[in-house]
Formats: sequence, C-alpha cells, structure tokens
Amino acid sequence: MRIPGADEAIEHIVSWARKGRWREECGRVIAQHFEPVCAKAGMDEIDLAELLGENLYSMVEECAFEDFLTSRVGPKGRNIIDEYLDQRGWKESIQGRDYLRSLRGSVLSLYEVIEVNEGRSLVLRDLIRGGPPIEVDERLGSLDAVKWDRLAARVLSIGGQRVLSGAVLHFPDEPAEALQGIFRTAPQKSRRQLADLLPNLSEENKRAIEETLTDTTIALEGGATAITSVWLAYTINQLTAPLPQLINFDGEQVVFAKVRFPLHDRDRAQVAHLLDGTVGLERDTGGKSWTWKCPDSQPASAKPQSGFSVGAWNESGALILGNIELRRKWLVLQANSKERAKRGTELLRRCLDGLVGEPITETQSVESALAESRERPGPSEAAPPIPPEEIARVTKDFIERHYRRIIDGPVPVLGNVSPREAVVLPEGREKVISWLKSLENGERRRSREQGQTPYDFTWMWRELGVLEKLG
Repeated sequence: MRIPGADEAIEHIVSWARKGRWREECGRVIAQHFEPVCAKAGMDEIDLAELLGENLYSMVEECAFEDFLTSRVGPKGRNIIDEYLDQRGWKESIQGRDYLRSLRGSVLSLYEVIEVNEGRSLVLRDLIRGGPPIEVDERLGSLDAVKWDRLAARVLSIGGQRVLSGAVLHFPDEPAEALQGIFRTAPQKSRRQLADLLPNLSEENKRAIEETLTDTTIALEGGATAITSVWLAYTINQLTAPLPQLINFDGEQVVFAKVRFPLHDRDRAQVAHLLDGTVGLERDTGGKSWTWKCPDSQPASAKPQSGFSVGAWNESGALILGNIELRRKWLVLQANSKERAKRGTELLRRCLDGLVGEPITETQSVESALAESRERPGPSEAAPPIPPEEIARVTKDFIERHYRRIIDGPVPVLGNVSPREAVVLPEGREKVISWLKSLENGERRRSREQGQTPYDFTWMWRELGVLEKLG
C-alpha cells in the first residue's frame, strides 16, 4: 500500500532520473537486471516485454528502478534520492519525502506470507535474513495474496507503519528455493575464494570480512539483480517451454480415445449381463454404464522421467482405466490412451463373444480438445445451475479422499516415498513441510478464485508431526 504522496514523489524522481547526470547511471543499473538474462535467452528487451506482458514487465522494471534509487555511485557515494531531496524536496509532501527516505535505505528480500488479514494487512517472514515475523499494512495485496506465497519485496518503515514499496514479484516454489540457496551458499564460496586469493590477511581483517560475509542485509544491498535475474530466468523458461507431455499411470501418452461397438437392440440385455460378470468392470449408479478399473494385483507400469501423470480413482481407491456406456445402438468405450483403448477393445471382444460388431475407434489429442473447448459456447442459460453448496461438498469430498490416500503413497517431490516415510529423517521432514505449504497455497488460491471455503490441511500437518511449523 502506497502512503499518500508516495506515487507523486516516485513520478517526480522518475522525471529527475531521465535527465542530467543521473540518466546514464539509471540506464546502467536497469540494464544489469535485464541484459544478461535476455542475452542468455537470445532475446532483446522488446521481445521480453512482449513475452511477459505489460503488467509483469512493468513490475520487473520497477524493481530495477528501485534498485537504482537505493544505489550509491562514485567515490563520494552519491545517491539520487539524497540529491533530489536537497534540490527539489520542497515540492513533495512530508509523507512523500518520508517515503523516498525509507525507500533509499531499503533492501529487496524474499518473504513468505504466513498470515493474511483480508483488506488490512499481511504477516511476512523474511526467508533470507530470518528474524521474527512482521506485519505490513497492505490493503490491496491482502486481497490477492494467500498463505505461503513467496514475495520479493521491499518493506518500508514510515512513522511506525510498515508498508511495501510499489514493486512486488510473486515467486513460485522452484525459483524461491533456488534464490534461498544462492544466499545460503554465497558466503561460504566467498570465504573460500578470499582464503585462496589473500592468504596473508591479518586476523583483524579476517574478522572484519567474516562479519561482512555473515551480514545478509549487506548481501541484499547488492542482491536485487540476483533476485530479479532468478525470477526472470524462471519466468522466461516457463513461458517459452513446450507443453509438457501428459502421461497416464501406465506411462502412456494421453489422448482421448473413443471406441464404438455397433449392437442390436435384442442383444442389449445379454451384453449388460456379461459386462456385470466381467472382472474389472463395475456397474455405475443408473445402470447403463460401467467403470473399468485396474485390478488390485496389477501394478501400474513405470512412467517416463519427464511429463505430468494423469489419473483418476474411484471411491475405493482403484485406478480407473476407462468407462463403458451402453447406448441404444452402440456400446461405447472411452479411455485416455490409445493403448488402453486397444486393451479395452480386446477385453470387450473376449467377454461379449460376437454380440457386438467391428469397433470404430476415434482419437483426439489434448491440444485439439483444449482448442475445441475454447471455441465451444458456454453452457445454456436454460440448464439448471448446480447449487454452490453442492459444488463445495463434492469438491471437499474429492479432495478429502485424494489426500487420505496420498499421505501413504509415493510422492515424486519427496523422492517417491510416502510423506509418512519421508518425515522420519530431518531432510525429508523439511521436504514434507515444503510440500504441505505448496499444497495449502494452491488450495487457498483455488478456493479464493472459485469463492469457496478452502480445504483444511491441519489434520495432515498433525498426522505427519509438523503442526508446529504451520504458523
């Protein structure tokens, strides 16, 4: 939340920086944030602006400009805010001057949101410097942020009030972990390099350097470019990467397959009877469709090392392989891969023994289905809406069953061991905490977007013995 007078003060100092002796220095500092990453990605800043879009590009640009406002140049350590206030400070309100002074002495750090007071404030934990949590007045940010978000931001203290500056970058889990690793390992690397380069340092000099290297605030004073660079590199990679391969839990590429078997009306009752007696098929409520599920004795095949796994389970926890529907003139099998469609076709041929005709198989790629879905008109206004409370109940039941099962199953990010197994060791415990935060963060964001009450993960924190880390 910008305090009164802050926006005007920033506009004035932007104009001041565009002319005179500060123009070149401003361009140099901002270029440090963009040019190395752009060069690595093989693009220029115009390409980057088009890729990020106006809002994201403006936010990174503001991060770079705030870095310039805090920098000191030359042997006398000149700072643009000091000079501006000396020569033009009379043009600003008291609050505007206080804002600029606080911004001048600030550092960009990485914070974790540990509490959201909607419409009022955020409680943040500094992931780089540590220390007790702090509360910042942030009306707009509190309407968008959710618990366990990671934010790169500057916290300004003005008249006993803590606020965020104008530039805030949202960090997903992967770049946030990478950034924390950079600031964890940088002091050790610097010590090793200094020991090799300057073996004759006095003990007094060594102590002074040690104090400097262990002061994360000093590290952050020159670390804004590292923060924006990590964010930019990750975001560029996400926006330019090809769509990930979708695979099912048999390790097969996902396509939407439909197999239609022609049948005579006189054979419908016999077909239904034979399907009821087939192992692996379970008649659904309503009586005209069957779920094809994986036998308990048949493990899923090994999946590829890359790509996203797609699967569905029934209420008993069995993996669903496909669905079969008995229509007036057709028996229709639907599955999520060509291989499953072929296996399902063979299964139906064996169990129905000539009661159906030669199948007609249709497939559709995920990309084609998505494009078709985007072009399809929305649901008819005449269709009765599903009550919100019913949607919330069904969603909660599905999530509950999913996490009751997954807490005892292998999780890839935990090294393909179950959360209960991983939490036994200290390293695994930290991974479990990070995993739980990620789950809860995603659920809170989903529920906010859909206007629902978020699922309560407290039972998982408690069962895994990490409840003390929840706050």
